[in-house]
Amino acid sequence: MSKEHRDAFFIFAGNSATLNFPQLTDCLRSLGFNFTDSELKAKAGASTDMSTFLSIASSMSAPSHEDNEELLDALRSFDKTSRGTLSSKEFSHYTGILGNTFTPEEVAQVMKFDEDGLIDYEVMVKKMVA
Repeated sequence: MSKEHRDAFFIFAGNSATLNFPQLTDCLRSLGFNFTDSELKAKAGASTDMSTFLSIASSMSAPSHEDNEELLDALRSFDKTSRGTLSSKEFSHYTGILGNTFTPEEVAQVMKFDEDGLIDYEVMVKKMVA
């Protein structure tokens, strides 16, 4: 695995040399991996050391351009006005329906793209994957 993966592990683990589940989730997502909590729970326990972390990370693939297009297509399907925006309220509702609840930190990240109650999802996806 890359130095980037090792560095991310130590940033999130600090002096403990292990990651708890929320730290593991944040660490992997910071590296660009996409997964559900249930997928990750099947691979990780309550505490994850460096070796297990590297094994988990190597079993995942980073999002590709095609993945980003699929995400945009999914968001477009919820865009009732075809203007490239979703209301913040709708965005929150749809992600809940799809089974992906956001952590408070993730909500804060998404709300950075909220302008007057609307989220320009194309801009959001481009900035989040840059």
